[in-house]
Amino acid sequence: MQDIKRIFGQCVFFPDGAIDYKILGNIVFSSKKELEKLNSIMFPRISGRISDFIKVCKPKEYIIIDAAILFDARLDRFCDITILVKASRQLRKKLLESKCSLSDSEIESRIKGQHLNINEESVDHIIENTGNRRSFYIKIREAADKIRGYK
Repeated sequence: MQDIKRIFGQCVFFPDGAIDYKILGNIVFSSKKELEKLNSIMFPRISGRISDFIKVCKPKEYIIIDAAILFDARLDRFCDITILVKASRQLRKKLLESKCSLSDSEIESRIKGQHLNINEESVDHIIENTGNRRSFYIKIREAADKIRGYK
């Protein structure tokens, strides 16, 4: 938290000390440079937490890391198999609208400002999410069945 305060200032915090993610998001998703600053703080922490979690869960048959930043944060090094879920810009916008209380311009800024690097050649499975929940679950089941076949 101190790193975030030092780089982005007190303005990204509520009076009680909690991060105001809406303000922080507005800053980092409007500037690639600002996003890189946040990523330089957060990626090593995320990586460390995932590494610790994997050690604790080692006896589990499967561990799923759900992370849009999988490749950017080099979290793929923890993965035996990677699945990319693709969705249209319109669907991603709709999902953000249902999850967050953001304006249209804030949602557009976040989608545009993500700057995700995904090497599809490094992905084992690609699932197209068209917004139809039933169809999406069938595709997930099919991918899971294929993964079970690898063992």
